Amino acid sequence: MYNLIISICWFIFFSVWFFFSRTAKKTLDDTNPDDRALTRLIMAIAVIRFLTIHFTYRPLADYPVFPRTPVFQSIGCVMCAAGVAFAIWARTHLGRNWGMPMSVKEKPDLITTGPYRRIRHPIYTGILLAMFSCLVTAGFMWLIWLLLYGGYFLYSAKKEENRMVQLFPDEYGEYRKQTGMFLPFVGYIFLFVSYASSQTDS
Repeated sequence: MYNLIISICWFIFFSVWFFFSRTAKKTLDDTNPDDRALTRLIMAIAVIRFLTIHFTYRPLADYPVFPRTPVFQSIGCVMCAAGVAFAIWARTHLGRNWGMPMSVKEKPDLITTGPYRRIRHPIYTGILLAMFSCLVTAGFMWLIWLLLYGGYFLYSAKKEENRMVQLFPDEYGEYRKQTGMFLPFVGYIFLFVSYASSQTDS
């Protein structure tokens, strides 16, 4: 049942992304070639590692990082749904300005409404929270995804912010002072669940 709920959450996420991607603004072809190459490399590594671990080291992939109790499984499902919902909420506020990581959109706008009021990268935040929830409910394999995409999102966020400073030199500097990036939000959840896990083990 827990795996089914997680799968439904991710299905909703990808369905919404596919639907909204058709309404996005035109992407300008001036993205740094190194950034495009990094994106392809990350995707290739993710696929290779998934196949390697899933079929060769299945016991390692399924090794529980957190206790597989109904309480933790339920917490994981709630966090996954919350992460997906948070990302979708951010996506609706981003509107036609959405694009692939580090892409450049035609006539971009500075969005500061909804979740962007407090967090500069709420979509990344929601995805990381959903990935962490899978680590709680599934196994060790999701730790690899979390570390891999966490590093990639951090790199992407920094590149995107440098671009926004160029596009909105006055507005974005002030906006950045009043908001967080995304790691603290996910980090607090991680610390809470880790603490709960240590209490359960003791």
